[in-house]
Amino acid sequence: MALPVSLQLRYWGISAVVFGLVLWFLGDMLLPFILGGAIAYLLDPIADHMERWGLSRLLATGVITLATIFVFVFAMLLIVPLLVQQAISLFNTAPQIAADLWTFLTTRFPDLLDDNSPRTRWGTWSPPSSRSWPPASDRRDLRPRAPRVATRSGAPLSLLSARGVPC
Repeated sequence: MALPVSLQLRYWGISAVVFGLVLWFLGDMLLPFILGGAIAYLLDPIADHMERWGLSRLLATGVITLATIFVFVFAMLLIVPLLVQQAISLFNTAPQIAADLWTFLTTRFPDLLDDNSPRTRWGTWSPPSSRSWPPASDRRDLRPRAPRVATRSGAPLSLLSARGVPC
């Protein structure tokens, strides 16, 4: 006895939603397996071709693995020094870029420095080299405060000061 089409669609729809949710929640764990399967699928024709040349499947897999390792090491030897060089160049030019940006903003938007214009929370912004952080207007005593307990007379008593620790 066959199920009606509407009931089949309901079952298949619920199954698809459950399967999609499982894939969604397990996606981070499944990604390495999916990538490994894709790489194996793409490299299988190369291994088949090496088998036709007379190599065993194990030796063909070893040759492909060694060739892949060689390519990655060679690429890292080319890319890492370039990245280090570019990072050093960025660190050396960053102060000049910040100064140029400051000059551009002050010439393009002079009302940012006008005393009559709305200010930011800490007042007029200045370049990082000429100010301290946090701004003086926002410096607060950030020491943790001890909980206060009232004595019988109603006077506050710090739990830490009762033990001889200054608060």
